[in-house]
Amino acid sequence: MAISPISKIQSNLNRHHLLPVQLITILLLLIYSLKVEATHVFGVQITYECLNDTDKRIYLKAYRDCDGAANTINYNITFQHVSGPMDLPVPLGPNSPFVINEIPSTCPAVNTQCTDVMSSLTGIEEHLSYRDYSFTPGSVWIVSYNTCCLSGDFTNGSANQGIYVESLIDNTIVPCNSSPQFTNRERFQSCVNEIVTYSVNAYDPDGDSLRYSLVDCLSSAGVPVTYNGGLSGTNPMSTAPGMEWTIDPLSGQITGQPNMEQTGLICVKVEEFRNNVKIGEIVREIGFFVTTCANLSPTISAPFDFTTTAGEEICIDITAVDQDVADIISLSNPSGKGLLQNETGSNPINAQLCWTPTINDIGVQYFPIEATDDACPYLGNNTYIYKVTVNPPPVLEIFEIQGSGLTSPYEGDLVTTVNNVVTALSTDGFFIQTPSSRDDADESTSNGIFVFTGGLPLFNVGDLVDVTGSIEEFFGFTRFTSVSSVNVVGVDVVPAPVMLNSMIPSSDPGSPTCGINNFECLEGMYVEIVEGTVTGPNQRFNPDPIAETYIVATTSRTYIEPGIEFPGLPGLPVWDGNPEVFELDPDRLGFPNRAINAGSTFQAKGVIGFEFGGYELWPIELTITDNSLPKPIRQRNNGEATLATLDLFRLFDDVDDPPSMDIQGNSRNDIVESTADYQRRLKKLADYILNVLDAPDLLAVQEAEKIEVLQDLAAEISSLDPGVSYTAYLEEGNDLGTIDIGFMVRPSIQVNNLTQLGNDETFIDPEDNSIDVLHDRPPLLLEGTFKSNNIPFAALGVHNRPRSGIETSERVRTKRLLQAQSIAQMAQDYQLSKQPYAYLTVLGDFNATEFTDGYVDVLGQITGEIDPNMNLLNGPDLVDHSY
Repeated sequence: MAISPISKIQSNLNRHHLLPVQLITILLLLIYSLKVEATHVFGVQITYECLNDTDKRIYLKAYRDCDGAANTINYNITFQHVSGPMDLPVPLGPNSPFVINEIPSTCPAVNTQCTDVMSSLTGIEEHLSYRDYSFTPGSVWIVSYNTCCLSGDFTNGSANQGIYVESLIDNTIVPCNSSPQFTNRERFQSCVNEIVTYSVNAYDPDGDSLRYSLVDCLSSAGVPVTYNGGLSGTNPMSTAPGMEWTIDPLSGQITGQPNMEQTGLICVKVEEFRNNVKIGEIVREIGFFVTTCANLSPTISAPFDFTTTAGEEICIDITAVDQDVADIISLSNPSGKGLLQNETGSNPINAQLCWTPTINDIGVQYFPIEATDDACPYLGNNTYIYKVTVNPPPVLEIFEIQGSGLTSPYEGDLVTTVNNVVTALSTDGFFIQTPSSRDDADESTSNGIFVFTGGLPLFNVGDLVDVTGSIEEFFGFTRFTSVSSVNVVGVDVVPAPVMLNSMIPSSDPGSPTCGINNFECLEGMYVEIVEGTVTGPNQRFNPDPIAETYIVATTSRTYIEPGIEFPGLPGLPVWDGNPEVFELDPDRLGFPNRAINAGSTFQAKGVIGFEFGGYELWPIELTITDNSLPKPIRQRNNGEATLATLDLFRLFDDVDDPPSMDIQGNSRNDIVESTADYQRRLKKLADYILNVLDAPDLLAVQEAEKIEVLQDLAAEISSLDPGVSYTAYLEEGNDLGTIDIGFMVRPSIQVNNLTQLGNDETFIDPEDNSIDVLHDRPPLLLEGTFKSNNIPFAALGVHNRPRSGIETSERVRTKRLLQAQSIAQMAQDYQLSKQPYAYLTVLGDFNATEFTDGYVDVLGQITGEIDPNMNLLNGPDLVDHSY
């Protein structure tokens, strides 16, 4: 019985209200079509692509054999109205010129009739053209192609009959729908009695589900072609008993065992479904060639069924074998999904297909793998379908994602967490936390996590959300990234904040709050500090000159204490390291940035983040009571003189000076500042010297580039206060970065002598036994007289090696000890040379505290107040306190 196309659409799409049927054909004048006759057509297919809400591109592919018949294939399609507005689709220009390509089927050494008219080998050409049309929204159309005639080479009864194919275009579907597309070409050939495996190789660009079936090919609308006896659309070619043609309805893999030479046309209907509702169908016509040949096509061995989880990479081992041992096999992956590796060049061939599914791939995915040999004249080919079932990612609570360690046990995995409360918003994401009712009551795990989206969230604090994404450790910060979905599912109360105080975080490094440290179990969680103190000023980074401050959740600042930082070394004092200190980043969640002085107090609510190796409070509420700094020294009393020291922190000018050499011939080179930065720093330093240090009579300075820099600073001071003048003194040293020690002296002091000490002292590096410079910035001795009372005095300016590396470097510890001993000897020598008395002040940047750091007691060595039991390294007491 003939089946009309409209009745088919009615049965499959009964949701449409069908209007009276009208058949509308595009006129010759619009598309300059020609009736197609006397050409050997091997099949036709119509597909379409959504361009926007109203426009679609309709592709026509026609296949013909190259046996000498004239090529009269043209773009000639018909529109048949199904429902909705009846406005005829409007062409947006002419159809594109046909692109004609031969379908590869032979080895490179031979040609088909497509390229050599004298060849006896049949060849097939693909003819492709498209045209753009504008459709009225809400309209439904069948687009069809009908012509004469099929190739006379077909032996299954369809030869020389008409050709009819159709596709459904439904413009009621939102978002706009594109038809299924095909990744391989139409021709397939095999040998008699060979088991055939062939894939339709369809995919849907919109991610819709596809269903496949073998159907009657049509000679005109609703009229099947005539098949030979015993054959039909579902079994279109002769096969061995029990090996009839079948198609997998989900993967589109066709199998069968043809038992005689034959050429047949097989038609496959591809239906597309969205949310289990059919939204369209197309038909693909495929020409099959079966010949008597000795070649055996390659086969791929099982298994073909795999299971994975979204977000997890799956790698499938593929082994293909060709019984013709001289043939070389190549594999291809027409779907384009995943990465096929080691796909060419051997027999057998062992390849691997690797693929990482996303949240959009949940369900069943199919991968056709084509195995082709290099036989002549016709290549042997089979296609096998790999089925990969993609399960949804695991649904986890936040505390499961965070885990009890420093890193998430799900790092790198795609996961989902549901019904969690938004606690804070950022410009690049948001924080969520487990509602109180689902708290795991485990103090070692966090209930909060950051969701990185790269943009400002479009929902509110208090919203309940479901999140799916990948878990990463972003430089140690556990967070969601590559977020697939965020859905607001309700609202809830933000959990009560964790109170941070003198107990949390712990001040005992041996008993941290979270077991492994003080803050990992608080990462991402909502917290509150009622009485907090800024224990260290803003840090400075490029390009953030006003960065995070150091804070504690108590009313008292923390300080360095004697000893080696916890856990220390046996038999030596241990400093706890102040584990309760963390950081405050005022502007991380959108507050205006500001400088915050040490000693300021604050109240805050926020979340615990992690950046640059440190845990931080990112506030959503912040109140600061500022500690005004700097605080000037007291006014000097009558008869007093003031001596001060100031590290200028790498004060370089805007002049590029030529390099110089240290005592060992190593090059010393400066840094060149911009004029603006140099002038700005001079003004700040001059202001500090005048208004905080109260213009001391003598100022020992460190880290000055050269004498001219100190002279510029003196000039700036005088420009701010003409009543204050300084004379600058400086001696170049050994520092490779050209920072040196100097003095700035007011007229109240008579400078009698300036001597650089220890410039040529060296020591043996215990790590490599090399001879190294001991004093990079050699101490500078200024001898002078206070003019007001004619009392002589001396000042020894120093700048010792910093502590960096002291925990691990024997060289650093040794150099700090030997520098301290050298300075102590200088002090002792000066005392001996100035009997019966001498006023000597040793001042500068000792890079040390007033007590031992457990490795070396720098100040104890210099002052002669050393306790050998408190240090890893000690030297003799060189200072005689009887003077």
